[in-house]
Amino acid sequence: MRTQNVFLQFKRLVHQHCLQERSIPFYANLLHLTPHHLSAVIKKASGQSVMFWLNRAVILRAKVLLNTKGMMIYEIADRLNFSSPSAFHNFFKRITGLTPKEYQTKME
Repeated sequence: MRTQNVFLQFKRLVHQHCLQERSIPFYANLLHLTPHHLSAVIKKASGQSVMFWLNRAVILRAKVLLNTKGMMIYEIADRLNFSSPSAFHNFFKRITGLTPKEYQTKME
């Protein structure tokens, strides 16, 4: 039961903070766990890593913004708190297999 409770709390925190924070220690600290223990609990509860859930949350927000008419990719990168448009581009391509522009074109 504790494992599922931690997992649900973690997902709630990711939803609240993923645009500003993408580090395991940040979430571990909020849950009063060590980063290693948080990683083990999330893996046990979901079969996925902490970074899977963090990246998934960011990608879902990115896709919503990429489908928003009139938003430029550099604006989306800034809104998602990436250090540069190219950092966002590389992140998005690594996770989805598409560049942000390719994703936009595909969704049109």
